Amino acid sequence: MLCEERGFFLEIADTIRGFGLTILKGLMELRDGKIMARFLVEVNKLFFWDVFPFLVSFLADILVCW
Repeated sequence: MLCEERGFFLEIADTIRGFGLTILKGLMELRDGKIMARFLVEVNKLFFWDVFPFLVSFLADILVCW
């Protein structure tokens, strides 16, 4: 995910946790001059298809902002 500000990184992490996912690892890295955020998550007591529509919606909202 494109993540130009550190505060936005934390906002994304809070949203991911709000979906009931456990963040195993979060990383900010520089790619092609842009700051990107990556998260490795674990699903607890939820099935992938229960969370997937919410993640797609969240990512679509982020992409519209850029």
